[in-house]
Amino acid sequence: MPIVASNIPRKYASLLFKQNRDSLKALPQEERNYICPLDFPVDRELSQYKQLIEMEQHMSGKNFVEAQAIKDATMAESVFKELKKGNKVFHLNGSYHSDFQQSILWYLEYYKPGSKTVTISIVRQDGKKLSDEMKGRADFIFVIPVDFPVSYEN
Repeated sequence: MPIVASNIPRKYASLLFKQNRDSLKALPQEERNYICPLDFPVDRELSQYKQLIEMEQHMSGKNFVEAQAIKDATMAESVFKELKKGNKVFHLNGSYHSDFQQSILWYLEYYKPGSKTVTISIVRQDGKKLSDEMKGRADFIFVIPVDFPVSYEN
């Protein structure tokens, strides 16, 4: 199975965040090859993006959602390109990018309607029963206790 880097290089998402989409149009075509088409839509009604809109109001850039969306759209387009070649794809990403069948999956549906996908998410919570707020997050959800050692903090 081929290994494909699917994410937009961070410096380009940062450029969009600090300026706007038009700033990416000025890049040489060779660099734009690492980015999805710049006419990608953004559905600001997705719950994942609505959370970002609330955060955006407290940040210095007004393009926070756009910068996140270009990451998702670029990853989805990379997956789509592999599917077009007839390859099966096992895509690894942070759960935010696929939780609630949104973000990357929303764009994959945009690029290739009817794509078959399965998502996995890991959540930290107290108790063994999945909390209501975690339901629907993914097709398969692994629950770990909140005191489980991790290499990061939320």
